Amino acid sequence: MKQLLLLTLFSVLISGCGSSEDKTPEPILDPPIPDYQPSPNNISSISLLDATGQPLEQAMVEISEYSESASEVSGKSLARNINQTSYTDANGKLQVNELEPGRYILSISIAGATVESILEIRQENTASNAAVTAPVSITKDSEGTITNAVSLLGEGIFASFSGIIYGPDGVLADAQIEVSGGEETNGAISISKTNSDGEFTLVINVSINKLNALKNARIRVVKEGYTTKWVDHDISEFANASIASSISGMNYKLDLSDKTDLVVYSEDFEQQGSDAECGFWNVIEFQPLDYEFDDLPPIDGIETQETYQAMAIESEITPIPEELTNLWHLHEQGLDIQNQAWIDNLVQLAPDDTSNGVVPNPKDNYACWYGQGSGNNLGAGNFLGDFGSGNGGAELDGGESDMPNAGALISPVIDLGTETSPLALSFDTWWEIESVNPNDQGFDLMIVSVSSDNGNTWQNIARLNPLTDPITSDGVNRAPIPYSNRGYNKAPTWTSQEPISLSEFAGEQIKIRLAFSTQDGLYNGFRGWLVDNIRITKEEGTFPRYNGSVDFNDLVSDSTASINIETLDVFFSGNVTSNDPVEVGIQSVDSNGNTNLLVSEIVSQGGSFELSADIFPDSTDDLELHAIVMINGKIIATEFIATVPQSEIPQ
Repeated sequence: MKQLLLLTLFSVLISGCGSSEDKTPEPILDPPIPDYQPSPNNISSISLLDATGQPLEQAMVEISEYSESASEVSGKSLARNINQTSYTDANGKLQVNELEPGRYILSISIAGATVESILEIRQENTASNAAVTAPVSITKDSEGTITNAVSLLGEGIFASFSGIIYGPDGVLADAQIEVSGGEETNGAISISKTNSDGEFTLVINVSINKLNALKNARIRVVKEGYTTKWVDHDISEFANASIASSISGMNYKLDLSDKTDLVVYSEDFEQQGSDAECGFWNVIEFQPLDYEFDDLPPIDGIETQETYQAMAIESEITPIPEELTNLWHLHEQGLDIQNQAWIDNLVQLAPDDTSNGVVPNPKDNYACWYGQGSGNNLGAGNFLGDFGSGNGGAELDGGESDMPNAGALISPVIDLGTETSPLALSFDTWWEIESVNPNDQGFDLMIVSVSSDNGNTWQNIARLNPLTDPITSDGVNRAPIPYSNRGYNKAPTWTSQEPISLSEFAGEQIKIRLAFSTQDGLYNGFRGWLVDNIRITKEEGTFPRYNGSVDFNDLVSDSTASINIETLDVFFSGNVTSNDPVEVGIQSVDSNGNTNLLVSEIVSQGGSFELSADIFPDSTDDLELHAIVMINGKIIATEFIATVPQSEIPQ
C-alpha cells in the first residue's frame, strides 16, 4: 500500500513539472505610445501686420466679440461688446487678456485710417500668439516713422492663417505649407516653413479678381519622409471684398511615408563634370523673346546714345540686345556673399528677413545660382550684371542695369526610355526678384523647358512667376521691395518646388532647361534664383502647366512703336491678324506697379490702327510702356515697348 502511494506521488510530481513548462508566462509589454495630440491654448498676444507685411506699430486696437445679429442690425460694423482697447508696441505686437476660442472683431486705427479684421480662434489652437493681417497699407518716412495709412478693403483679398504641423511623434520643424489657386494663380500665392515648435503663418495679399480662384484654393503640406497632404479650402468664405480675416489653429497632421524610393534621376551638384558649370549641367545663352538688333530709326526729340535706356526709348517693340550677360554659376557653401545693392540702399529686405542681405548657403555643399558672386562692387550678391556706363541705380530704385541679362542652365541627356508615366520634375528652390511687375507677363522670368530632340527645339512646361500682383496703396514705392518664392515682401527661403509633370516625355531621351531673364534693365538689384537637388520621380505632377500666353505677334503684325520725349507722346501702329475683333491699346506701368490704360481702339481682322497718347509729364516715376491686346476688357497679350526714365522727361 505504501509503495502504491509513493508511485502515485511521483507520477503527480512529474505531471506537475510538465505542466509548469507548458505554461511559461509571456513577457509583459509596454502599452503602445499614442500618437501626439496638440494641447489647446488661449491667445495672449496678437501680432498685427499691414497688407505688405510690415508691423503695425503704435496702432490702437479695439477687440470685440463677433456678433452676427449686431452686424445685421447696424449694417456697418460687426463690433459689439467691446472687451479690450490697447496699443501695439514697436514690433506691432499687442498683449491681450487670454482670448478663448471664438470669433472676434479687431477695429484697428492707425495714421488716420480705421479698418476691421476678423480673428477666428479655433478649438484646436495651440499657440499663444496670433498673427493678424489688416487690410491697410502704411507708408514711412526716411526715419521709419509711419506717416500715412490707407484702407485697402474692397481692393484685394487679405487674410492670414496660422497653426502647427505635426506627425505621430510630435511637432515637425522645417515643414512646408503653401496655399494655391491653381492655374489662375500659377501655383502657390503664399508659402511658409514651420519653426522649431512646428508653427507657421501664411499671409495672403492678392487682387480681388482672384476671388474665384481662391474659392477653389488648395493647401499643400510637405515634409521629407512624410506623405504630402492636400486640403481643399475655400478662402472666399472668410476673406473677400468686404471682409479681411485671420484664423489661428489651422493644424495639420502628416503621416509617415511608406513609399519606396521612386527617384529615376537626380542632380545635387556635388560631383562636377569636366565640361560642366554646375554638376553635370551646362550654362548656355538664352533669348526669351525674338529681337533683331537693326539700326534704329531716328525719332524726333531723341538724341541717339549708346545706352540701354536710350535704345529702349528709340527702338521698336522688345528692345533686347543680341548677346546677354549670363549669370548662372556654381555656388558654394560658406561664401556669405552679401547683396551690395542692399548695403547701398538700392533695395530693401522683407520685414521678416533676418539674413542681413546674405545669399543663402546651398542645401549641401553646392547649388546653382543665377546671380553675381564675385567682384567687390555693386553687382555682388544680385543680378544687376552690366552697369558700366551707369551707376547701377539710385537710392531705393531697385537697381538699374545698362541692359537686360538672361541665361539658361541645361541638363545632359536624361534617359527616360524605359520609364512609364507618371513622371514629375521637382527641385529645391530659392528666389528673390522684383515686385513691380513679377508676374507671368512681366519681368525676371523663371522658365522651365524640355527638349526631346537634343536641344534643337524647346517646349516651355512651367513658369515659376506668380499671376497675382500684390495690392498696395499708391504711396508705396514697390521698386525696392522684393517678391520671393514665399510671396510679396516675404523673406525667401529654401522650398520644395511643387512637382511639374513630365509624363508626356515617358519613353523619351530629354534635356531640361532652367532659364532666367530679366527682360529689362530695371529693378535688378535683388538676389536672383538658386536651385538644388533636381529630381525626376515616379509621381503625378500637380504644378499648373504653362500653356503660354497668346503670342502678341500672332494677333498683331507689322507693329512699331516710338516715343517723342519733347512732346511727351507715345505712338503705336500695326495691323490686326486675329480672327476676331480685338481691342489694342497702350498701357503704362509706374514703379509701384500701378497700370493706366492710355489709349485703346477696337479693330477687326485685317484692320490697321494708329494710336498715340500722352505720357503724363507730371509723373515722378520711371514709366514702362506696354502694347496690349484685349478681348472683352481682358488683356490676353502684351508686349514691352520701352522704359521712359523720369530723368529723361523734361521738367
